[in-house]
Amino acid sequence: MLKLHLLTFWIADLIRFVYTFIVVIISPKQTLKSIQLFKKIKAVKSSDTLVILSGFKGHSIPNIQKSYDVYGNSSGSSYFDSNAECNYVLHYNAPYHVPLNYETYESRVSNVVQAFNPKFVIATGFGEVPLTVCSAYRFFRFWAFLKPYNGPAFLIWLGMKVGYKEIVLVGCEGTQMCGATMAREGGNVTYQTSIFYLGIATSRMLREYDYIFKQCKKNNVKVVQVSDSSWIQPNEEDRRLVSVGDSWS
Repeated sequence: MLKLHLLTFWIADLIRFVYTFIVVIISPKQTLKSIQLFKKIKAVKSSDTLVILSGFKGHSIPNIQKSYDVYGNSSGSSYFDSNAECNYVLHYNAPYHVPLNYETYESRVSNVVQAFNPKFVIATGFGEVPLTVCSAYRFFRFWAFLKPYNGPAFLIWLGMKVGYKEIVLVGCEGTQMCGATMAREGGNVTYQTSIFYLGIATSRMLREYDYIFKQCKKNNVKVVQVSDSSWIQPNEEDRRLVSVGDSWS
């Protein structure tokens, strides 16, 4: 059964990749713009340590005794006061999707831009939107922009490609999936979907992180997860099953 699941996962990734590859061929301009964007992001790297912030505030940023850059995902900026000093390099919001209405999506991104003025914003309707490649860690490993199953995966992969040697994950729980609202995140959006789809989506997300962490290890990038309850664990020995009540309401 596991082998069948892995095979279907691989086939799905391949189909998504072929589709993206066709887009690359028929849209070389977007490809070139994406390469230029990557070079710009890499040029402002000021430290070997990257802190990725995601989700509503649930954990504190660890006391890092050195300078670090910040990539934010979704509401990750909630970790900072509006007057906080930080090297906010990049803010990422997954492409707009339901159940949010676009006005709410736009407002969330605009609030981050106004409060923290990140050097780069990647979100629908903001900044430069790069060409993202499905399963880049399998078929297109030199490409920096991943089309992920879960937002922080985009930033981890990009951070590795930019050249960070240490990536610290804060608020990256990995449990805010379709059909589930994190009790401790204070979310109030309910997605209408089946438990079957939820299981498949979660499985794909976890497999994707597994591939990404293996590539990080191969490239001597240390990934640190500050939450022991997160489903996104870089070290296999820290991965575990959690109770339903611990993950969603």
